[in-house]
Amino acid sequence: MSWSKDEIRAEVRRRRDLRDVADLQRAGIRISLTCDILLRNYLRGEMVMCYVSQRGEAPTHDIIRSCLVRGQRICVPWVNPETRMIAASELENFFVDLERGFAGILEPRDTCRRPVEPQGIDILLAPGLAFDSKGTRLGRGSGYYDRFLALFGPEKIKVGLAFSWQIFQEIPTEEHDIPMDLIVTEQGVIPVRSGLLEE
Repeated sequence: MSWSKDEIRAEVRRRRDLRDVADLQRAGIRISLTCDILLRNYLRGEMVMCYVSQRGEAPTHDIIRSCLVRGQRICVPWVNPETRMIAASELENFFVDLERGFAGILEPRDTCRRPVEPQGIDILLAPGLAFDSKGTRLGRGSGYYDRFLALFGPEKIKVGLAFSWQIFQEIPTEEHDIPMDLIVTEQGVIPVRSGLLEE
């Protein structure tokens, strides 16, 4: 069965509503642990960018705090609603630097913004409503991440985070879509680009 993007978005909402909160929490812990292993042992890079998760997304707060504790440089996105673009800001303190911003998402407060150019980011952990095994990512439809991903070079490592029920057999693609290199769910890692999981 082939799904349209709108049908997939509706189906993801339906699946999410069926999920038990405790199950989501357990799955989220497994996603965080897997990402921690990847970032420590497999994916090498000076600067990691990670979204700050909100309700219904694969959780990233523990991933971000773990990076900060071990001295891994990490930046997080903030949205400029006027330009409809994402910008990256290096994070130094999870609890001090962030406040509720665009659409209620935790973002760096004005006084804590430390700009990072897309070319300076080595690894991106990206959210999505749905993914497929070819790395295709489906967002909410606003295009923020699509425009940001377009600034990345092909050598940059792009990792999609999702619950297993957000994985579909196939997602419709458009010419501007940029695939993920890996997808992490609570059930493990879906490799898209070869060679990234070699120690």
